[in-house]
Amino acid sequence: MRKDVHLRISNELYSKILELSKLHKVAINDEIASLLELSFKINDNDKRITELSDNFINLKKDISYIKQLLIQTYADLNLEYVDTNSSDSLDKFNKKYHKRNMND
Repeated sequence: MRKDVHLRISNELYSKILELSKLHKVAINDEIASLLELSFKINDNDKRITELSDNFINLKKDISYIKQLLIQTYADLNLEYVDTNSSDSLDKFNKKYHKRNMND
């Protein structure tokens, strides 16, 4: 269903829309409708990007928390220093971790 609406736009904006309508070979009304639809899609995408950005920030906070928790765990176990180069268990973990991530 279509609605007829009346708009007041500047001559400069009208000229740009007219150029686009000629380029796309559609009526000026259809070009305006397309531009409005595109604007709403961009607005929706902006909202999604903002949500993803917020999720990313929360993920970074969670990772930081986990890292600090791990450091605290080492401190509570009185493990002040672990040589990651000579630790067999850490070496196995790293190999398993990297192998798993490469397969994803």
